[in-house]
Order: sequence, then C-alpha cells, then structure tokens
Amino acid sequence: METNSKETLQADFDVFDISEEFGFLLEEPLTHLPDHYQVWLDLANNLIHLIESRKLRDLVDKMPVLSPDLLSDHRELRLAHLALGFISMGYVWQEGQHAPAEILPKALALPFWLVSRRLGLPPILTYADSVLANWKLKDPTGDMRIGNMDLIFSFPGGDTCRGFFIVSLLVEMAASPGIMGALEVMRAIKVSDLTGIKNGLIKVTQSLKKMKEKFKFMHNHVEPAAFHGKLRIFVSGWRDNPMLPRGVMYEGVSDEPILLSGGSAAQSSAIQCFDALLCIQHEEETGAFLTRMRDYMPPAHRQLIETLSVCPPLRDFILSCSNSDLCQAYNSCVSALVDLRNYHLNTVTKRACEGRDGKIYVSSSDRLRLHISTPVGIGYHTDLLSPLYLMDDTGKSCTSNVHRDMKGDLIRGDRRASSWIENADGSSRSLSSSILPCSQVKSL
Repeated sequence: METNSKETLQADFDVFDISEEFGFLLEEPLTHLPDHYQVWLDLANNLIHLIESRKLRDLVDKMPVLSPDLLSDHRELRLAHLALGFISMGYVWQEGQHAPAEILPKALALPFWLVSRRLGLPPILTYADSVLANWKLKDPTGDMRIGNMDLIFSFPGGDTCRGFFIVSLLVEMAASPGIMGALEVMRAIKVSDLTGIKNGLIKVTQSLKKMKEKFKFMHNHVEPAAFHGKLRIFVSGWRDNPMLPRGVMYEGVSDEPILLSGGSAAQSSAIQCFDALLCIQHEEETGAFLTRMRDYMPPAHRQLIETLSVCPPLRDFILSCSNSDLCQAYNSCVSALVDLRNYHLNTVTKRACEGRDGKIYVSSSDRLRLHISTPVGIGYHTDLLSPLYLMDDTGKSCTSNVHRDMKGDLIRGDRRASSWIENADGSSRSLSSSILPCSQVKSL
C-alpha cells in the first residue's frame, strides 16, 4: 500500500512538474546555451552595465534574428525565456518611466514569442522566470541557504535585487512540503481517508508558517529606496500601466500592441494551490485577476491549481464528517494562510512608505488595491477590505465586517486591525491581528 502511495505521488510529480525537495522551482537551472545563442547570454549577463550606460537598446537593435529551433530541452528553453525576458525588460525601461520603448525589435520579439509558445508562457518576464528559474549555487556542494545562492541574471539595484529574488525563492522552497501535503489531501479525500487529510493539512499549515518566516528575510536583504528607486521599474509590465497604456508592439509578431502584466507574487503557483485546496473565495474582480495570473505560470503548475479546484470541496467534506480534529486542522491551515497574506501586505505597505517621500507606491500588477491615492504611472486605487465570512465549529455562519477606514493604518504601516468573529454561544474570538487582504475567507 505504501509503495502504491509513493508511486502515485511520483506520478503527480511528473504530471505537475514538481519535486518533493524543490516544489515549483526549476531544478538545477542551466547557465549556458548552445554557442549559437551566445549573443543573448552576453547581453543578459552584462545587463546592469548596459542599462546604466544606456547602451542596451543600441546593441539589441543590431542583434541578428535567431531561430530558437536549436534549443532542444525544457531547461534550455527556460534559460532562453529568462534571458530574453531580462533583456526585454531592460530594453523597454532603459530610459526609465518617462521614456519607455513602445516597440520590441524583431530580433528580440520574434524569438521571445517562439520560445514562449513552446513553453506555454507569455513573452514577458514572469515570476516563473525571475524567481523559479533564476538561481544558482555559489558552491555547488553547499546547501540552499541565502549566503550560498546567487542570481543567474540581475537588474540594477545591487544587493537589493539579489535579496528580493532570492528571498522570494526561499519562500517558494518553504512551500514545497505544503504542496506535497496538498497532493496527499487531494488523494485522501477521494477515498475518505480522514487521517490522510488531517496529516496533509498539517503539512500545509507548517509550510505556510515556514513561508512567513522566510519572507521576514526581506527586512534584512531589501532596501526600500533601492527597490523603488532602481529595481521596481524593471519588473513592471505593460498592462494596466499608464506609462504604456496601449501595451508594447512585438515587431515581427503582431501588428497591434500586446498587453501583458509584469511579474508579481500573484503569479505564485504555491499560494493559488493553497487557495484552491482550502476553497478560498475572493471577490469577483480579485478572483478574475488571480485566474488571469495563471496564464503566467508554467502549464503543468497551472494544471495542478485547476485539478485542485475541481476536486470535491474539502470544506464541505469536512463539515459532513463532524470530526473535530479534522475541523481544527482545516481551521489552523486557513489561519496560517491568512497570517501569511496579512504579513505580506503589512510588510509591503510599510516598506513602500519608507521607499519614497512617505508615500505608498504600488504597481497595478501587484493588485493590492489599497484604499489610497497612488501616483500616476505607478498604480491605482480601489477598495481593499470587505467582510470576512467564517463558520464556527458547529457549522453556523457568522460574519465579521473588517471594512473600516484603514487609510491611516496603511499609510503609517504600524497599526493593525483586529478581526473578531462571533461563536455560536455569542462569545468572541480573534481570528487575525492584522488587515485581511483577501476579501472572503471561509473557515469552519
């Protein structure tokens, strides 16, 4: 029975292109391509200097049009996508936000488009590129700790750029056991294995807590002024972006500009997997945005989210079991996910305040939807907070409206809102000590 379970799990690893150790990370990314594509690597490896000296666009404009047909395997294609993505971002944003390039030249646009089609990814730098496939070990015999890790390609921003992407990678690595737990729950619910479901949920909870601990490294490795002043522009896309309202023209690919979002944590397959597993519900606009972000994930990772989404609803199953241990495991899991999202949001808003002039600068692709005014060209504002729907242990629905005027709290970044829910007996308990960024989270 144990052998069959391992074989089933390995089959899932193969189908969804994940591993027990690395989760969604690309294992052992390549750093070299066939010599035919050396010009791409030369540009990507020297990107910082070429951007800062304002020479990148001139060199790309002189670049030959290369066919990607000589790229033979998945890891070569991922490295090519990574390199072309970095070059494209550098090309568009070399002159800053006031003079973005509105056309990608054919020598860049066409091979990028063709590589993207083979991978099932869009022709823009994605989270799957800059985080999941952009790492190497300084000492190949050493472990994956922050001091032994480096980026394959980088943008201006120095240690902040390295820290931002490496810490994001460590957060993804911390998600790996949780992904395994989600697979175990998915299999266990099909055969009504209550112990298997509970154990899988415990793994997810532990993983979410570890992700939060890894995310805390951002405080020591990302300097807000460097992030907002140098790095941020180079991960900005050309959809919902006032600096490029019509998008970017891909020469040799399309006669019309193309609209694409930049990379962001919304493209993390891990978080969306946990959402799907736990039946997390978002407002219509938010849900539509997150679903669209799946188009920026590798197809196999997207398939796992969709598979979890169509499984028998975990929450309904647990309610039907009337099992207090299972209920507690589920609630702990939801609380850990809420806690991670809260911590992420509070950190982003507070650090953004420290970035420039005490104002919060948020790109539209981040979709934090802060209820504040943001400068033109950086983002926009809508409403963030709405009621939090929960259930107590008896299954009775209760609502806690945490929609308050949090503008002062968000701008200062140093105060938290407490969400209280009413139990069946009329008593109250605190669910979260901070702002809830997802609009509707159902707990048991």
